[in-house]
Amino acid sequence: PGTIQQITWALTVQLGCSSIFSEVMNSSSPVTKRNSGLACIRSASKTSGSNFAKETRSIANMISASIESGLNSAEFVTAKLIPHMSGSTLNMAQRLVMCLLMSASKVIHASSPSAEFVDTSGSFASLLLKSTKKLYSILARLLLSFLANPHSLESSETKCLLKYLASNLMQSVAALLYTLQEKHETTGGKFLTENKIETHGKISALLVCEKEKLDNAFLKIGAKLKHVGV
Repeated sequence: PGTIQQITWALTVQLGCSSIFSEVMNSSSPVTKRNSGLACIRSASKTSGSNFAKETRSIANMISASIESGLNSAEFVTAKLIPHMSGSTLNMAQRLVMCLLMSASKVIHASSPSAEFVDTSGSFASLLLKSTKKLYSILARLLLSFLANPHSLESSETKCLLKYLASNLMQSVAALLYTLQEKHETTGGKFLTENKIETHGKISALLVCEKEKLDNAFLKIGAKLKHVGV
């Protein structure tokens, strides 16, 4: 596992797992006995509550920036390079993007269980959903590029990503959506502002819309595979 993914596991060890994620964590917990050794973050953060809250937000911002960086690279290759490629070069680029999306998916999944505790306004959970929306958008465009070389869909990178999305990420996304839906109050019982609630709602709606586009891309590539007999 990469450094960022290990940091997300450590954050979950420190902050705990949201009750909404209990079932998800029981079936596919990223916090194994080996990884829980990263609880050293707990002993290293023996500081005042306010300082730890700032440090937690700083870590969350770093995780979010890391996800965004990987997705930006994947988006650039998918939108700017792949349309002009063919043959083995196209296949290599598609496999690269699959790996980038896999990395982003793992970090989003590992970050999700403790997202509710990172801040009181649901901003981190909202950022994770925003990143997932972008991931779906890139994947939909990438899948359509396979219309030119449908046999390349049999690569191990593609199989691993699609399996991971179905068995891990989509469960986390559903739980994140529910987390934001239930998020109405901040610390001290104060209600979230209407603007913040509206922002959360827009991101959730756009995510669902992007998921529908991804489903349509799957249908198109499925029809192509059936046509060529794959």
